[in-house]
Amino acid sequence: MKFTWIRRQWWSQDRIFSLIMKYKHHAQALGIVRGTLTAAFPARRSVVAARWDQSPHPIFLRAGSSDMSVFKEVLIDEGYSFPLAESPHTIIDAGANIGISAIWYATRYPEARIIAIEAERANFELMVRNLEAYPNVTPVHAALWSHSGVVSIQDPFDDGAWGYQTSQREDGASNSLGSVQCVTARDVIEKYRLDRVNLFKIDIEGAEYEVFSDPESSEWIASVDAIAIELHDRFRPGCSRAFFSRVGELTIEKTMGTNTFVAREKV
Repeated sequence: MKFTWIRRQWWSQDRIFSLIMKYKHHAQALGIVRGTLTAAFPARRSVVAARWDQSPHPIFLRAGSSDMSVFKEVLIDEGYSFPLAESPHTIIDAGANIGISAIWYATRYPEARIIAIEAERANFELMVRNLEAYPNVTPVHAALWSHSGVVSIQDPFDDGAWGYQTSQREDGASNSLGSVQCVTARDVIEKYRLDRVNLFKIDIEGAEYEVFSDPESSEWIASVDAIAIELHDRFRPGCSRAFFSRVGELTIEKTMGTNTFVAREKV
């Protein structure tokens, strides 16, 4: 009985903390009054327009979803503000979600050409809407993978919005939310004729294991100057090992929150 009470107590504390963070993130994205009301009474699938003081354009977020947390982490906390030796001309954003990271890059580096890749259709459609005001960003509906083909989209932890994962397609799999074309980094580089990739941002929920386990990844990494990546060993063991085994030439290494940054030394 005592053990059960302790478990319930801790669950209650976790629940309270989760609710506090939910209201906080909504308030940061939408303002105190509007954010509080939206968090308390989220209309099903409603889309609200948030404002970021660095851009005149609205950013559309889904009420009550993890979009609010992404807005806070990327734009307010500046989760991708790693120092670069020089302003990038080309950026690939793999796992672009609803486009918030692409907006961050497009605003900070307005002269850069940005390729934003997202696998899940609802995320992609909202990303297209968010990026209409940024002509230097090209949205791509695909999943980054070790080879070209088709992969399944899954939500194994019921995270929704920012937790979708991709896996080798298995027809009839009960937990599949559909499928999507997958592309390799080399496919993207060749299709968009990128001589070099100055910055490659990767947040693909564990699929980095497949991407960097591929021996041929060393070929396209040779044309990349810097990588910002979130590694997901917590549910895909071996991600970090696969990544660091391929990026030995990128000797500058920094971490910021859950993101890791590696870059080449500039001569």
